[in-house]
Amino acid sequence: MNEAGVPPARWRGYIDEATHEAVSGWVQGGADPDRPVVLEISCNGVPVARVVADRYRADLKAAGIGGGRHGFTVRLPGNLPRDQRHVVHVRRQIDGGDIPRSPITLGAARSFDAAAHSSIVQAVAEVTTEAGAQAALAFLAAQTNRLLQRRATWADTPAGRRRALVVDETTPNPAFGAGAVAILSHMRALQQLGYQVSFIAAYDGAPDPVAVAALEATGIEHCGQPFHPSVEELLRRRAGAFDLVYLYRASSAAGYLGLARRYCPGARIVFSVCDLHHLRMARQATLEKDDTLLAKSRAMRRTELSAVRLADAVVTHSTAEADILRRAAPRVAIHVVPWATPLQPVSRPFGQRRGIAFIGGYNHLPNCDAATWLAAEIMPILRRADPSITCLLVGSDMPESVRRLAGDGIEAVGPVDDLASVFERVRATVAPLRYGAGIKGKVLSSLAAGVPCVMTPLAAEGIALTPILGALVGRDAAGIAGLLHRMHSDPAANRAAASAGLDLIGAGYSEAHVAAALELALAPAA
Repeated sequence: MNEAGVPPARWRGYIDEATHEAVSGWVQGGADPDRPVVLEISCNGVPVARVVADRYRADLKAAGIGGGRHGFTVRLPGNLPRDQRHVVHVRRQIDGGDIPRSPITLGAARSFDAAAHSSIVQAVAEVTTEAGAQAALAFLAAQTNRLLQRRATWADTPAGRRRALVVDETTPNPAFGAGAVAILSHMRALQQLGYQVSFIAAYDGAPDPVAVAALEATGIEHCGQPFHPSVEELLRRRAGAFDLVYLYRASSAAGYLGLARRYCPGARIVFSVCDLHHLRMARQATLEKDDTLLAKSRAMRRTELSAVRLADAVVTHSTAEADILRRAAPRVAIHVVPWATPLQPVSRPFGQRRGIAFIGGYNHLPNCDAATWLAAEIMPILRRADPSITCLLVGSDMPESVRRLAGDGIEAVGPVDDLASVFERVRATVAPLRYGAGIKGKVLSSLAAGVPCVMTPLAAEGIALTPILGALVGRDAAGIAGLLHRMHSDPAANRAAASAGLDLIGAGYSEAHVAAALELALAPAA
């Protein structure tokens, strides 16, 4: 008994902290209070560690608890699984009694919290050998793969709704070309047909965040870094998850059609050609008399036709390219599916508009060639007929060689936020393309605005032009200049062409028309 009449405590101590990784605290007492105490730690009744409470702690000494050598910290082997509940006992080996605050219950973690972050950071920091690094990387990769597979099952997909994966070279931004406009239109059509759509870019290391946000705002899942570093990784991690794999452009089909067949054997695989690359290359080679490029076009033709024959169905925007493919691969289902082009007729009357415009993305070589030909041969003829007629060069990625075309009635405008502002200024547009392939978005956009477009035969290719619109096709510089002069100077002819263009777009390029055409392409063969 002490002076206060209270018997001296035989055991004192406390568990300061218990986590899924370690337990720490202190204990002192027994018959020999200065002798270190041996402790046994168990989890859910299973022994997991043993420790001697002999670490020096200045706070214990300052508190008068022996010599201060009564502390302990023990790391739990392998750590405790964070998604499970654990009852941790810290008992004295000598008598099996729990120290104060034991047992402690650790609840199942409900989030990837700061403690989990800290544990992983610490574990990675402790890796100091090549063998350790290999083991750690294998473990982390396996856990990443496991989590991504589980994450894919959490998507809010209503029962019975089909899943589609769309692959293109880059995340589509409609400001940078008709191809982006087309694939966005087709993804919207897939949604209308009941598909939950996921998109991945094959060659987009740093996608435009604005384009990604715009895509996701429409309900399309954007798959990319860091969760999906490649198309192959996505297909492997979501093996069997997709009912449709839609490969846009030859590069996507050549690179991933076989992988899509391997990892999604039950999916329908569609190759959407965008435009026939080999045809564009061959035409350029012929124009430039380039035998090397001609040989490359033949190799590209073999690549494209191989993908055509391996796909379950092939989609093209162009009736002309559909005919080419049917002749080359008569046993393959070839479908013509345009892209939706909304009607946006100009509000300003003919008399309040002047001049013409050429519109194009100048990272596409056929557009640079067209602008050069327009400035060098077509505009001089046109301005001899009417010196007041000017031309706007509009579009993104304009190189210096095109900017230098400005002058003598030509203005290099560059990119614009909205093409409507251009159509409201001009009386006609021109598409003087000398090589290329596929449907020309510049033509469709102009017709949808009620602005006549004067075209080369190549620019008109694949579009079912009515007689009035077919009369706007010129075969040489003089013919194109003459048609532009008529559209600029004859209000009645301009109105007739504008009306015919609006009728064409309204009849064949609506959202409903695209969805119906795409539905036929996705239907199993009879």
